[in-house]
Amino acid sequence: MIFQPVDYLSLSRLLRVAVGVCTISILVGFSTVPASQPEPANALTSRLLSKLNPAEPESYLLAGEELGARSQTDEDRAIAIQTLARGLGLASRSDQRELAASLCIAIASFESDMYKSTALWDLALILDPSRHAAWVIHRDAQAQVQRTTTRLAAQGLYAARFHDPQTVQSVLSQQAVRNTIRQAATHARLDVNRIDQLIDEMIRDAKNDPCKGQVFVRQRVQGEVRWVICADPHQPIGTSFSEESFSMLVQLELLLLDEQSLSSESTPWDATGYFNQTQPAIDPSVGSFMTIYSVDLSKPVWQSGDWVSSR
Repeated sequence: MIFQPVDYLSLSRLLRVAVGVCTISILVGFSTVPASQPEPANALTSRLLSKLNPAEPESYLLAGEELGARSQTDEDRAIAIQTLARGLGLASRSDQRELAASLCIAIASFESDMYKSTALWDLALILDPSRHAAWVIHRDAQAQVQRTTTRLAAQGLYAARFHDPQTVQSVLSQQAVRNTIRQAATHARLDVNRIDQLIDEMIRDAKNDPCKGQVFVRQRVQGEVRWVICADPHQPIGTSFSEESFSMLVQLELLLLDEQSLSSESTPWDATGYFNQTQPAIDPSVGSFMTIYSVDLSKPVWQSGDWVSSR
């Protein structure tokens, strides 16, 4: 038998090719494995709410917090709040005060209305006095939020009158700002729906105004930039649709700029005085929130997209 010398270089090349083919095959195999799809929102809601147990109010806290954390729409947040509110009622009914306080704080974290959020924290402290340090931190944070929001609200109304669409869109599209304007309108005894309608009209008007409310606009004429009178002003600068609406908007601006004038007359709790207190100013009750959120504790189970009394 004659032995031929081994060509180690050729063998090495063959091995590299074989390894390459195997690697490609593995990668192709991985690429054909279907990627896991995110769980649909409706399926997630049904899965989480199917675990609710009226005998265990803590199940409402766990489901509500996850729903709230994953929420992307007002409807999602409403379901999360409804879940947590039912848990609050059930925990209070079974005298689980610490759990009820946790549920209050959870609801407050998803509540867009500053005054309801404030009252929920007050109720949490009443139910569980050991949360006083957290209550103080929240009170101070809310004070800063209130000051910032009221200034933004006044700025948004000013921008709407002066046809500044960029500022109008960025400011008046914020839910907290619109809530603050509604609050001021209620305090001033103005028609809240009319104010909402007027603001929406001004936003549309600002978008459609080719001059953006300005008397003079910049134009390039024969290579030079000049300031010229706008040829088609949709509406004069700094005015509103009528004398009445102009008066209402200015009244709201002044009210929002004077934060101290926003008293508790139009709110269920004194939020302004609250920021200077060392304890809750008024005692909100669990029952009051069952009314606010339209919670029927006889229907604690979620089934087929609605709250029912039994499975």
